[in-house]
Amino acid sequence: MAAAAATLNLLLYLFWISLLFLFSGSLQLCVKEERKALLSVRSGFPVVDRGLSPWEGDDCCSWERVGCNITGHVIELDFSLIIYTSDDVFIRNEVHPSLFQLKQLQYLNISGNGFGGRPIPGSIGSLTQLQRLDLSECDFGGEIPLQLGNLSHLRHLSLSDNRISGKIPASFVHLRNLQFLYLNTNNISGVIPEDIGNLRNIQGLFLHYNSLEGVIPKSIGNLSKLSSLVLFGNEIVGGLPETIGNLTALQNLKLLSNQISGKIPDSIGNLIQLEFLDIRCNNISGSIPGTLGSLCNLSGILLSDNSITGRVAEFFEKLSRCRTNKLLSVDLGGNQLSGPSPSHFERFRRLNNLDLSFNQLSGSVPASLGKLSALESLYLYSNHLVGDITEAHFANLTSLQYIDISDNNLSVKVSQDWLPPFHARYIFMRSCNLGPRFPTWLQNQTSLQTLDISNNGISDAFPDWFWSMCLSEVQLNVSHNHMRGMLPRSLECFIPRMQLWNAYLDFSHNAFSGPIPKSMFGEFSISYLILSNNKLNGSIPTSICTIRDLQMVNLANNDLSGTLPDCWAFSHTAITAHE
Repeated sequence: MAAAAATLNLLLYLFWISLLFLFSGSLQLCVKEERKALLSVRSGFPVVDRGLSPWEGDDCCSWERVGCNITGHVIELDFSLIIYTSDDVFIRNEVHPSLFQLKQLQYLNISGNGFGGRPIPGSIGSLTQLQRLDLSECDFGGEIPLQLGNLSHLRHLSLSDNRISGKIPASFVHLRNLQFLYLNTNNISGVIPEDIGNLRNIQGLFLHYNSLEGVIPKSIGNLSKLSSLVLFGNEIVGGLPETIGNLTALQNLKLLSNQISGKIPDSIGNLIQLEFLDIRCNNISGSIPGTLGSLCNLSGILLSDNSITGRVAEFFEKLSRCRTNKLLSVDLGGNQLSGPSPSHFERFRRLNNLDLSFNQLSGSVPASLGKLSALESLYLYSNHLVGDITEAHFANLTSLQYIDISDNNLSVKVSQDWLPPFHARYIFMRSCNLGPRFPTWLQNQTSLQTLDISNNGISDAFPDWFWSMCLSEVQLNVSHNHMRGMLPRSLECFIPRMQLWNAYLDFSHNAFSGPIPKSMFGEFSISYLILSNNKLNGSIPTSICTIRDLQMVNLANNDLSGTLPDCWAFSHTAITAHE
Protein backbone atom coordinates (compact mmCIF):
# COMPACT_ATOMS: atom_id res chain seq x y z
CA MET A 1 0.00 0.00 0.00
CA ALA A 2 2.81 2.39 0.93
CA ALA A 3 4.74 1.44 -2.22
CA ALA A 4 1.69 2.20 -4.40
CA ALA A 5 1.30 5.61 -2.77
CA ALA A 6 4.97 6.38 -3.30
CA THR A 7 4.68 5.40 -6.97
CA LEU A 8 1.63 7.65 -7.40
CA ASN A 9 3.43 10.58 -5.80
CA LEU A 10 6.42 10.03 -8.09
CA LEU A 11 4.18 10.00 -11.17
CA LEU A 12 2.44 13.21 -10.06
CA TYR A 13 5.81 14.84 -9.45
CA LEU A 14 7.05 13.88 -12.91
CA PHE A 15 3.76 15.13 -14.43
CA TRP A 16 4.10 18.58 -12.86
CA ILE A 17 7.77 18.77 -13.81
CA SER A 18 6.79 18.00 -17.41
CA LEU A 19 4.11 20.72 -17.38
CA LEU A 20 6.53 23.23 -15.90
CA PHE A 21 9.11 22.38 -18.58
CA LEU A 22 6.48 22.61 -21.31
CA PHE A 23 5.11 25.99 -20.15
CA SER A 24 8.52 27.46 -19.41
CA GLY A 25 9.56 26.60 -22.93
CA SER A 26 6.44 28.24 -24.30
CA LEU A 27 7.00 31.34 -22.20
CA GLN A 28 10.48 31.78 -23.64
CA LEU A 29 9.49 31.67 -27.28
CA CYS A 30 7.09 34.01 -29.00
CA VAL A 31 5.29 33.37 -32.27
CA LYS A 32 7.73 34.08 -35.10
CA GLU A 33 5.24 36.01 -37.26
CA GLU A 34 4.28 38.20 -34.32
CA ARG A 35 7.94 38.94 -33.62
CA LYS A 36 8.33 40.24 -37.16
CA ALA A 37 5.13 42.24 -36.82
CA LEU A 38 6.37 43.89 -33.63
CA LEU A 39 9.59 44.99 -35.31
CA SER A 40 7.58 46.53 -38.13
CA VAL A 41 5.30 48.31 -35.66
CA ARG A 42 8.33 49.73 -33.91
CA SER A 43 9.65 51.05 -37.22
CA GLY A 44 6.58 53.31 -37.45
CA PHE A 45 8.00 55.37 -34.59
CA PRO A 46 11.11 57.10 -36.03
CA VAL A 47 12.81 57.93 -32.74
CA VAL A 48 11.36 55.19 -30.58
CA ASP A 49 14.80 54.39 -29.15
CA ARG A 50 14.68 57.60 -27.14
CA GLY A 51 11.82 56.21 -25.06
CA LEU A 52 12.31 52.46 -25.37
CA SER A 53 15.32 50.24 -24.79
CA PRO A 54 16.62 48.18 -27.73
CA TRP A 55 14.87 44.88 -28.27
CA GLU A 56 17.40 42.09 -28.07
CA GLY A 57 17.11 38.35 -28.57
CA ASP A 58 14.64 36.20 -30.48
CA ASP A 59 12.06 35.94 -27.72
CA CYS A 60 9.74 38.92 -28.18
CA CYS A 61 7.87 37.93 -25.02
CA SER A 62 10.87 39.17 -23.03
CA TRP A 63 11.00 42.52 -24.80
CA GLU A 64 10.23 45.71 -22.93
CA ARG A 65 6.56 46.78 -23.08
CA VAL A 66 5.46 43.49 -24.64
CA GLY A 67 3.40 40.85 -22.85
CA CYS A 68 2.50 37.32 -23.97
CA ASN A 69 0.24 34.52 -22.84
CA ILE A 70 1.49 31.01 -22.08
CA THR A 71 1.19 30.03 -25.74
CA GLY A 72 3.59 32.77 -26.83
CA HIS A 73 1.01 35.05 -28.45
CA VAL A 74 1.40 38.78 -27.88
CA ILE A 75 -1.54 40.00 -25.78
CA GLU A 76 -0.14 43.28 -24.42
CA LEU A 77 1.64 46.14 -26.17
CA ASP A 78 2.44 49.41 -24.42
CA PHE A 79 3.94 52.06 -26.71
CA SER A 80 2.78 55.01 -24.59
CA LEU A 81 4.96 58.12 -24.33
CA ILE A 82 7.88 56.85 -26.38
CA ILE A 83 8.38 59.63 -28.92
CA TYR A 84 10.77 62.52 -28.59
CA THR A 85 9.86 66.10 -29.41
CA SER A 86 11.54 69.42 -28.82
CA ASP A 87 11.15 72.98 -30.00
CA ASP A 88 13.15 72.10 -33.11
CA VAL A 89 11.87 68.60 -33.82
CA PHE A 90 8.39 67.43 -34.72
CA ILE A 91 7.91 63.70 -35.03
CA ARG A 92 4.99 62.40 -37.06
CA ASN A 93 4.46 58.75 -36.25
CA GLU A 94 2.29 56.26 -38.04
CA VAL A 95 0.45 53.11 -37.05
CA HIS A 96 2.19 50.39 -39.06
CA PRO A 97 -0.22 47.89 -40.70
CA SER A 98 1.70 45.02 -39.09
CA LEU A 99 0.04 45.94 -35.80
CA PHE A 100 -3.14 44.33 -37.05
CA GLN A 101 -1.44 40.94 -37.36
CA LEU A 102 -1.37 40.72 -33.56
CA LYS A 103 -4.80 39.13 -33.46
CA GLN A 104 -4.55 38.03 -29.82
CA LEU A 105 -3.95 41.53 -28.47
CA GLN A 106 -6.02 42.27 -25.38
CA TYR A 107 -4.25 45.43 -24.23
CA LEU A 108 -3.01 48.18 -26.57
CA ASN A 109 -1.72 51.53 -25.37
CA ILE A 110 -0.09 54.01 -27.76
CA SER A 111 -1.15 57.13 -25.83
CA GLY A 112 0.97 60.25 -25.61
CA ASN A 113 2.47 59.98 -29.10
CA GLY A 114 2.08 62.32 -32.06
CA PHE A 115 0.31 61.25 -35.26
CA GLY A 116 0.06 64.68 -36.82
CA GLY A 117 -3.70 64.74 -37.33
CA ARG A 118 -3.88 61.37 -39.07
CA PRO A 119 -7.19 59.54 -38.60
CA ILE A 120 -7.44 56.49 -36.37
CA PRO A 121 -6.99 53.49 -38.69
CA GLY A 122 -10.20 51.51 -39.07
CA SER A 123 -8.18 48.29 -39.09
CA ILE A 124 -7.93 48.51 -35.31
CA GLY A 125 -11.44 47.09 -35.45
CA SER A 126 -9.92 43.78 -36.60
CA LEU A 127 -8.25 43.27 -33.20
CA THR A 128 -11.40 41.70 -31.85
CA GLN A 129 -9.83 40.35 -28.65
CA LEU A 130 -9.02 43.82 -27.35
CA GLN A 131 -10.26 44.54 -23.84
CA ARG A 132 -8.41 47.81 -23.30
CA LEU A 133 -7.55 50.38 -25.99
CA ASP A 134 -5.86 53.67 -25.14
CA LEU A 135 -5.28 56.14 -27.99
CA SER A 136 -5.43 59.28 -25.85
CA GLU A 137 -3.20 62.33 -26.42
CA CYS A 138 -2.08 61.12 -29.83
CA ASP A 139 -3.05 64.09 -32.01
CA PHE A 140 -5.36 61.88 -34.06
CA GLY A 141 -7.78 63.73 -36.33
CA GLY A 142 -10.74 62.80 -38.48
CA GLU A 143 -13.75 60.85 -37.32
CA ILE A 144 -14.01 57.83 -35.08
CA PRO A 145 -13.94 54.75 -37.35
CA LEU A 146 -17.11 52.69 -37.37
CA GLN A 147 -15.00 49.54 -37.11
CA LEU A 148 -14.35 50.21 -33.42
CA GLY A 149 -17.85 48.86 -32.91
CA ASN A 150 -16.45 45.40 -33.75
CA LEU A 151 -14.49 45.29 -30.50
CA SER A 152 -17.19 43.52 -28.55
CA HIS A 153 -14.81 42.46 -25.75
CA LEU A 154 -13.69 46.02 -25.09
CA ARG A 155 -13.98 47.17 -21.49
CA HIS A 156 -11.92 50.35 -21.57
CA LEU A 157 -11.77 52.76 -24.53
CA SER A 158 -9.91 56.06 -24.34
CA LEU A 159 -9.76 58.43 -27.31
CA SER A 160 -9.44 61.58 -25.20
CA ASP A 161 -7.30 64.64 -25.90
CA ASN A 162 -7.11 64.36 -29.67
CA ARG A 163 -8.51 66.37 -32.60
CA ILE A 164 -11.29 63.92 -33.39
CA SER A 165 -14.38 65.37 -35.06
CA GLY A 166 -17.70 64.05 -36.31
CA LYS A 167 -20.32 62.21 -34.31
CA ILE A 168 -20.30 59.38 -31.82
CA PRO A 169 -20.59 56.32 -34.10
CA ALA A 170 -23.83 54.36 -34.03
CA SER A 171 -21.70 51.20 -34.02
CA PHE A 172 -20.76 51.88 -30.39
CA VAL A 173 -24.06 50.27 -29.47
CA HIS A 174 -22.33 46.90 -29.98
CA LEU A 175 -19.77 47.56 -27.23
CA ARG A 176 -21.91 45.73 -24.68
CA ASN A 177 -18.99 44.93 -22.36
CA LEU A 178 -17.70 48.49 -22.24
CA GLN A 179 -17.12 49.79 -18.72
CA PHE A 180 -15.25 53.05 -19.31
CA LEU A 181 -15.54 55.37 -22.31
CA TYR A 182 -13.30 58.44 -22.61
CA LEU A 183 -14.06 60.68 -25.58
CA ASN A 184 -13.34 63.94 -23.78
CA THR A 185 -11.34 66.90 -25.07
CA ASN A 186 -11.97 66.53 -28.79
CA ASN A 187 -14.13 68.26 -31.40
CA ILE A 188 -16.94 65.69 -31.39
CA SER A 189 -20.31 67.15 -32.38
CA GLY A 190 -23.88 65.97 -32.83
CA VAL A 191 -26.08 64.54 -30.11
CA ILE A 192 -25.56 61.90 -27.48
CA PRO A 193 -27.21 58.91 -29.21
CA GLU A 194 -30.34 57.45 -27.66
CA ASP A 195 -28.72 54.03 -28.04
CA ILE A 196 -26.23 54.99 -25.33
CA GLY A 197 -28.71 53.37 -22.97
CA ASN A 198 -27.78 49.94 -24.36
CA LEU A 199 -24.30 50.07 -22.81
CA ARG A 200 -25.61 48.42 -19.66
CA ASN A 201 -22.16 47.66 -18.20
CA ILE A 202 -20.79 51.17 -18.47
CA GLN A 203 -19.43 52.61 -15.23
CA GLY A 204 -17.71 55.76 -16.46
CA LEU A 205 -18.89 57.99 -19.34
CA PHE A 206 -16.56 60.92 -20.04
CA LEU A 207 -17.67 63.16 -22.92
CA HIS A 208 -16.57 66.55 -21.59
CA TYR A 209 -14.93 69.33 -23.59
CA ASN A 210 -16.51 68.61 -26.95
CA SER A 211 -19.20 70.31 -29.04
CA LEU A 212 -22.06 67.96 -28.25
CA GLU A 213 -25.53 69.43 -28.57
CA GLY A 214 -29.12 68.31 -28.13
CA VAL A 215 -30.54 66.92 -24.92
CA ILE A 216 -29.41 64.28 -22.47
CA PRO A 217 -31.32 61.21 -23.73
CA LYS A 218 -33.88 59.62 -21.44
CA SER A 219 -32.20 56.27 -22.07
CA ILE A 220 -29.34 57.43 -19.86
CA GLY A 221 -31.46 56.08 -17.02
CA ASN A 222 -30.82 52.52 -18.26
CA LEU A 223 -27.17 52.70 -17.20
CA SER A 224 -27.71 51.28 -13.74
CA LYS A 225 -23.98 50.62 -13.16
CA LEU A 226 -22.88 54.15 -14.07
CA SER A 227 -20.79 55.77 -11.34
CA SER A 228 -19.40 58.79 -13.25
CA LEU A 229 -21.27 60.89 -15.82
CA VAL A 230 -19.10 63.76 -17.04
CA LEU A 231 -20.53 66.00 -19.77
CA PHE A 232 -19.23 69.47 -18.92
CA GLY A 233 -18.02 71.95 -21.51
CA ASN A 234 -20.48 71.07 -24.29
CA GLU A 235 -23.56 72.74 -25.79
CA ILE A 236 -26.18 70.45 -24.31
CA VAL A 237 -29.66 71.96 -23.99
CA GLY A 238 -33.00 70.96 -22.50
CA GLY A 239 -33.75 69.76 -19.02
CA LEU A 240 -32.36 67.02 -16.85
CA PRO A 241 -34.43 63.91 -17.57
CA GLU A 242 -36.40 62.40 -14.70
CA THR A 243 -34.77 59.08 -15.60
CA ILE A 244 -31.51 60.36 -14.19
CA GLY A 245 -32.95 59.26 -10.86
CA ASN A 246 -32.51 55.63 -11.99
CA LEU A 247 -28.72 55.93 -11.76
CA THR A 248 -28.55 54.64 -8.22
CA ALA A 249 -24.84 53.76 -8.52
CA LEU A 250 -23.90 57.30 -9.62
CA GLN A 251 -21.18 58.96 -7.56
CA ASN A 252 -20.06 61.82 -9.81
CA LEU A 253 -22.37 63.99 -11.93
CA LYS A 254 -20.59 66.84 -13.72
CA LEU A 255 -22.66 68.86 -16.19
CA LEU A 256 -21.20 72.36 -15.79
CA SER A 257 -20.83 74.84 -18.66
CA ASN A 258 -23.67 73.70 -20.88
CA GLN A 259 -27.04 75.27 -21.67
CA ILE A 260 -29.16 72.95 -19.57
CA SER A 261 -32.42 74.55 -18.45
CA GLY A 262 -35.47 73.77 -16.35
CA LYS A 263 -35.60 72.49 -12.80
CA ILE A 264 -33.49 69.93 -11.02
CA PRO A 265 -35.80 66.89 -10.98
CA ASP A 266 -37.01 65.54 -7.65
CA SER A 267 -35.80 62.11 -8.75
CA ILE A 268 -32.24 63.26 -8.06
CA GLY A 269 -32.99 62.30 -4.47
CA ASN A 270 -32.72 58.64 -5.53
CA LEU A 271 -28.98 58.99 -6.15
CA ILE A 272 -28.05 57.83 -2.69
CA GLN A 273 -24.43 57.11 -3.68
CA LEU A 274 -23.88 60.59 -5.16
CA GLU A 275 -20.72 62.24 -3.87
CA PHE A 276 -20.16 65.12 -6.27
CA LEU A 277 -22.77 67.22 -8.10
CA ASP A 278 -21.61 69.99 -10.43
CA ILE A 279 -24.08 71.78 -12.70
CA ARG A 280 -22.55 75.26 -12.56
CA CYS A 281 -22.90 77.72 -15.44
CA ASN A 282 -26.16 76.52 -16.95
CA ASN A 283 -29.68 77.91 -17.13
CA ILE A 284 -31.18 75.93 -14.26
CA SER A 285 -34.21 77.56 -12.64
CA GLY A 286 -36.64 76.75 -9.85
CA SER A 287 -35.72 75.89 -6.30
CA ILE A 288 -33.30 73.31 -4.99
CA PRO A 289 -35.39 70.14 -4.59
CA GLY A 290 -35.87 69.05 -1.02
CA THR A 291 -34.87 65.52 -2.00
CA LEU A 292 -31.32 66.74 -2.66
CA GLY A 293 -30.97 67.44 1.04
CA SER A 294 -31.28 63.72 1.81
CA LEU A 295 -28.11 62.75 -0.08
CA CYS A 296 -25.79 62.24 2.85
CA ASN A 297 -22.82 61.00 0.82
CA LEU A 298 -22.43 64.36 -0.91
CA SER A 299 -19.02 65.98 -0.53
CA GLY A 300 -19.48 68.64 -3.21
CA ILE A 301 -22.57 70.61 -4.31
CA LEU A 302 -21.70 73.11 -7.04
CA LEU A 303 -24.73 74.91 -8.48
CA SER A 304 -23.39 78.43 -9.08
CA ASP A 305 -24.17 80.74 -12.00
CA ASN A 306 -27.70 79.58 -12.69
CA SER A 307 -31.11 81.11 -11.93
CA ILE A 308 -31.98 78.99 -8.91
CA THR A 309 -34.45 80.50 -6.46
CA GLY A 310 -35.75 79.62 -3.02
CA ARG A 311 -34.51 79.82 0.54
CA VAL A 312 -31.01 78.49 1.02
CA ALA A 313 -31.41 78.00 4.79
CA GLU A 314 -34.03 75.28 4.26
CA PHE A 315 -31.65 73.33 2.04
CA PHE A 316 -28.87 73.49 4.63
CA GLU A 317 -31.30 72.50 7.36
CA LYS A 318 -32.15 69.26 5.55
CA LEU A 319 -28.50 68.49 4.88
CA SER A 320 -27.65 69.04 8.53
CA ARG A 321 -29.84 66.09 9.52
CA CYS A 322 -27.41 63.57 8.03
CA ARG A 323 -25.94 61.37 10.72
CA THR A 324 -22.48 61.70 9.18
CA ASN A 325 -21.98 64.86 7.16
CA LYS A 326 -19.32 64.52 4.46
CA LEU A 327 -19.82 67.92 2.86
CA LEU A 328 -16.55 69.58 1.78
CA SER A 329 -17.58 72.18 -0.80
CA VAL A 330 -20.79 74.18 -1.37
CA ASP A 331 -20.92 76.66 -4.25
CA LEU A 332 -24.31 78.31 -4.72
CA GLY A 333 -23.02 81.71 -5.84
CA GLY A 334 -24.54 83.71 -8.69
CA ASN A 335 -28.15 82.62 -8.28
CA GLN A 336 -31.33 84.22 -6.92
CA LEU A 337 -31.42 82.52 -3.55
CA SER A 338 -33.09 84.46 -0.77
CA GLY A 339 -33.98 84.37 2.88
CA PRO A 340 -31.64 84.29 5.86
CA SER A 341 -28.14 82.91 5.84
CA PRO A 342 -27.88 79.22 6.82
CA SER A 343 -27.52 78.50 10.52
CA HIS A 344 -26.10 75.52 12.44
CA PHE A 345 -22.77 75.67 10.62
CA GLU A 346 -21.31 73.59 13.43
CA ARG A 347 -22.87 70.52 11.78
CA PHE A 348 -20.64 70.92 8.73
CA ARG A 349 -17.26 70.51 10.40
CA ARG A 350 -15.52 69.21 7.25
CA LEU A 351 -16.57 72.10 5.03
CA ASN A 352 -13.58 73.75 3.33
CA ASN A 353 -15.32 75.88 0.69
CA LEU A 354 -18.50 77.94 1.10
CA ASP A 355 -19.69 80.26 -1.66
CA LEU A 356 -23.06 81.99 -1.29
CA SER A 357 -22.05 85.16 -3.15
CA PHE A 358 -24.17 87.15 -5.61
CA ASN A 359 -27.53 86.13 -4.21
CA GLN A 360 -30.26 87.91 -2.27
CA LEU A 361 -29.53 86.58 1.19
CA SER A 362 -30.65 88.77 4.08
CA GLY A 363 -30.37 88.88 7.83
CA SER A 364 -27.24 88.44 9.91
CA VAL A 365 -24.41 85.95 9.61
CA PRO A 366 -24.57 83.41 12.47
CA ALA A 367 -21.55 83.21 14.76
CA SER A 368 -21.57 79.42 14.32
CA LEU A 369 -19.66 80.14 11.11
CA GLY A 370 -16.60 80.48 13.31
CA LYS A 371 -16.71 76.78 14.17
CA LEU A 372 -15.72 75.68 10.66
CA SER A 373 -12.10 74.90 11.45
CA ALA A 374 -11.52 73.25 8.04
CA LEU A 375 -12.86 76.23 6.07
CA GLU A 376 -10.36 77.55 3.52
CA SER A 377 -12.59 79.69 1.28
CA LEU A 378 -15.51 81.91 2.34
CA TYR A 379 -17.46 83.97 -0.19
CA LEU A 380 -20.50 85.92 1.02
CA TYR A 381 -20.08 89.07 -1.09
CA SER A 382 -22.87 90.90 -2.94
CA ASN A 383 -25.87 89.94 -0.83
CA HIS A 384 -28.13 91.91 1.52
CA LEU A 385 -26.56 90.67 4.75
CA VAL A 386 -26.59 92.98 7.76
CA GLY A 387 -25.19 93.15 11.27
CA ASP A 388 -21.78 92.79 12.85
CA ILE A 389 -19.00 90.37 12.02
CA THR A 390 -17.18 89.77 15.29
CA GLU A 391 -14.21 87.81 16.54
CA ALA A 392 -16.60 84.92 17.23
CA HIS A 393 -17.24 84.60 13.50
CA PHE A 394 -13.53 83.85 13.01
CA ALA A 395 -12.86 82.01 16.27
CA ASN A 396 -11.75 78.66 14.84
CA LEU A 397 -11.14 79.52 11.18
CA THR A 398 -7.52 78.45 11.39
CA SER A 399 -7.43 77.18 7.80
CA LEU A 400 -8.91 80.27 6.12
CA GLN A 401 -7.08 81.35 2.96
CA TYR A 402 -9.72 83.28 0.99
CA ILE A 403 -12.38 85.56 2.44
CA ASP A 404 -14.70 87.92 0.61
CA ILE A 405 -17.58 89.47 2.54
CA SER A 406 -17.70 92.68 0.48
CA ASP A 407 -20.70 94.67 -0.69
CA ASN A 408 -23.22 93.84 2.01
CA ASN A 409 -24.35 95.95 4.95
CA LEU A 410 -21.94 94.27 7.34
CA SER A 411 -19.67 95.87 9.93
CA VAL A 412 -16.47 94.14 11.01
CA LYS A 413 -16.19 94.81 14.74
CA VAL A 414 -13.03 93.44 16.32
CA SER A 415 -10.73 94.80 19.02
CA GLN A 416 -7.50 96.62 18.17
CA ASP A 417 -5.41 93.87 19.80
CA TRP A 418 -7.24 91.00 18.06
CA LEU A 419 -5.00 88.41 16.43
CA PRO A 420 -6.80 86.40 13.74
CA PRO A 421 -6.38 82.62 14.00
CA PHE A 422 -5.81 82.47 10.24
CA HIS A 423 -3.09 83.62 7.83
CA ALA A 424 -5.11 84.38 4.72
CA ARG A 425 -3.77 85.01 1.24
CA TYR A 426 -6.79 86.89 -0.12
CA ILE A 427 -8.86 89.30 1.98
CA PHE A 428 -11.72 91.24 0.41
CA MET A 429 -13.59 93.39 2.92
CA ARG A 430 -14.77 96.17 0.66
CA SER A 431 -17.55 98.30 2.22
CA CYS A 432 -17.43 96.53 5.59
CA ASN A 433 -17.21 99.57 7.91
CA LEU A 434 -13.72 98.71 9.12
CA GLY A 435 -12.81 102.33 10.00
CA PRO A 436 -11.98 104.79 11.28
CA ARG A 437 -8.72 103.16 12.47
CA PHE A 438 -6.51 101.22 10.11
CA PRO A 439 -7.04 97.51 10.99
CA THR A 440 -4.06 96.51 13.13
CA TRP A 441 -4.95 92.83 12.91
CA LEU A 442 -3.52 92.83 9.38
CA GLN A 443 -0.05 92.91 10.91
CA ASN A 444 0.07 89.14 11.36
CA GLN A 445 -1.23 88.39 7.84
CA THR A 446 2.23 87.64 6.49
CA SER A 447 0.95 85.37 3.71
CA LEU A 448 -1.22 88.11 2.22
CA GLN A 449 -1.28 88.48 -1.57
CA THR A 450 -4.47 90.46 -2.20
CA LEU A 451 -6.06 93.02 0.11
CA ASP A 452 -9.15 95.08 -0.70
CA ILE A 453 -10.31 97.31 2.16
CA SER A 454 -11.72 100.06 -0.03
CA ASN A 455 -14.75 102.17 0.97
CA ASN A 456 -14.48 101.47 4.68
CA GLY A 457 -14.43 104.94 6.22
CA ILE A 458 -10.78 104.57 7.27
CA SER A 459 -9.39 108.01 8.18
CA ASP A 460 -6.06 106.83 9.53
CA ALA A 461 -2.57 106.92 8.02
CA PHE A 462 -0.70 103.83 6.93
CA PRO A 463 1.23 102.41 9.90
CA ASP A 464 4.98 101.95 9.31
CA TRP A 465 4.75 98.20 9.84
CA PHE A 466 2.45 97.83 6.83
CA TRP A 467 5.19 98.63 4.32
CA SER A 468 7.59 96.20 6.03
CA MET A 469 5.42 93.12 5.55
CA CYS A 470 7.52 91.82 2.61
CA LEU A 471 4.71 90.07 0.78
CA SER A 472 5.09 87.46 -1.97
CA GLU A 473 2.43 89.01 -4.24
CA VAL A 474 0.77 92.42 -4.05
CA GLN A 475 -2.74 93.44 -5.09
CA LEU A 476 -3.72 96.36 -2.87
CA ASN A 477 -6.88 98.49 -2.95
CA VAL A 478 -7.43 101.11 -0.24
CA SER A 479 -9.43 103.50 -2.44
CA HIS A 480 -12.52 105.49 -1.42
CA ASN A 481 -11.52 105.98 2.20
CA HIS A 482 -10.35 109.11 4.02
CA MET A 483 -6.77 107.97 4.50
CA ARG A 484 -4.21 110.69 5.11
CA GLY A 485 -0.51 111.21 5.45
CA MET A 486 2.24 110.74 2.92
CA LEU A 487 2.79 107.89 0.53
CA PRO A 488 5.45 105.37 1.58
CA ARG A 489 9.08 106.35 1.03
CA SER A 490 9.88 102.94 -0.37
CA LEU A 491 8.11 99.84 -1.65
CA GLU A 492 11.35 97.88 -1.66
CA CYS A 493 10.15 95.20 0.75
CA PHE A 494 6.42 95.46 0.18
CA ILE A 495 6.64 94.61 -3.53
CA PRO A 496 8.91 91.64 -4.28
CA ARG A 497 11.18 91.94 -7.30
CA MET A 498 10.32 88.40 -8.34
CA GLN A 499 6.60 87.64 -8.40
CA LEU A 500 4.20 85.68 -10.57
CA TRP A 501 1.74 88.56 -10.98
CA ASN A 502 2.43 92.23 -11.45
CA ALA A 503 1.41 94.44 -8.57
CA TYR A 504 -1.84 96.43 -8.51
CA LEU A 505 -1.91 99.53 -6.29
CA ASP A 506 -5.00 101.70 -5.88
CA PHE A 507 -4.67 104.65 -3.45
CA SER A 508 -7.33 106.78 -5.15
CA HIS A 509 -10.09 108.86 -3.54
CA ASN A 510 -8.32 109.48 -0.25
CA ALA A 511 -6.55 112.43 1.35
CA PHE A 512 -2.91 111.49 0.85
CA SER A 513 -0.76 114.61 0.69
CA GLY A 514 2.76 115.79 0.03
CA PRO A 515 4.98 114.96 -2.92
CA ILE A 516 5.29 111.54 -4.48
CA PRO A 517 8.55 110.30 -2.90
CA LYS A 518 11.41 109.85 -5.37
CA SER A 519 12.53 106.78 -3.44
CA MET A 520 9.09 105.15 -3.59
CA PHE A 521 9.71 103.36 -6.88
CA GLY A 522 12.29 100.91 -8.10
CA GLU A 523 12.54 98.15 -10.64
CA PHE A 524 9.25 96.62 -9.60
CA SER A 525 6.61 95.10 -11.83
CA ILE A 526 3.45 97.16 -11.36
CA SER A 527 0.61 96.87 -13.86
CA TYR A 528 -1.75 99.46 -12.40
CA LEU A 529 -0.81 102.48 -10.28
CA ILE A 530 -3.81 104.62 -9.30
CA LEU A 531 -3.13 107.74 -7.21
CA SER A 532 -5.98 109.95 -8.45
CA ASN A 533 -8.23 112.14 -6.30
CA ASN A 534 -5.82 112.86 -3.48
CA LYS A 535 -3.89 115.96 -2.34
CA LEU A 536 -0.50 115.08 -3.78
CA ASN A 537 1.71 117.98 -4.87
CA GLY A 538 5.06 118.65 -6.45
CA SER A 539 6.40 117.14 -9.63
CA ILE A 540 6.16 113.58 -10.90
CA PRO A 541 9.48 111.92 -9.97
CA THR A 542 11.49 110.44 -12.84
CA SER A 543 12.02 107.34 -10.70
CA ILE A 544 8.53 106.32 -11.80
CA CYS A 545 10.20 105.40 -15.10
CA THR A 546 11.96 102.49 -13.43
CA ILE A 547 8.68 100.62 -12.94
CA ARG A 548 8.48 97.58 -15.20
CA ASP A 549 5.37 96.40 -17.08
CA LEU A 550 3.32 99.49 -16.22
CA GLN A 551 0.06 99.36 -18.17
CA MET A 552 -1.92 102.18 -16.57
CA VAL A 553 -1.16 105.10 -14.28
CA ASN A 554 -3.74 107.61 -13.04
CA LEU A 555 -2.56 110.77 -11.26
CA ALA A 556 -5.59 112.96 -11.99
CA ASN A 557 -7.22 115.36 -9.53
CA ASN A 558 -4.16 116.14 -7.44
CA ASP A 559 -2.04 119.31 -7.12
CA LEU A 560 0.87 117.98 -9.17
CA SER A 561 2.93 120.39 -11.23
CA GLY A 562 5.59 120.25 -13.90
CA THR A 563 5.71 118.05 -16.96
CA LEU A 564 5.31 114.36 -17.61
CA PRO A 565 8.53 112.35 -17.47
CA ASP A 566 10.27 112.00 -20.84
CA CYS A 567 10.13 108.21 -20.58
CA TRP A 568 6.38 108.35 -21.17
CA ALA A 569 6.67 110.14 -24.50
CA PHE A 570 6.75 106.91 -26.47
CA SER A 571 5.35 104.61 -23.84
CA HIS A 572 2.42 102.24 -24.32
CA THR A 573 1.31 103.00 -20.77
CA ALA A 574 -2.19 104.47 -20.44
CA ILE A 575 -1.52 107.75 -18.64
CA THR A 576 -4.10 109.98 -16.97
CA ALA A 577 -2.60 113.06 -15.37
CA HIS A 578 -5.54 115.47 -15.61
CA GLU A 579 -9.30 115.15 -15.57
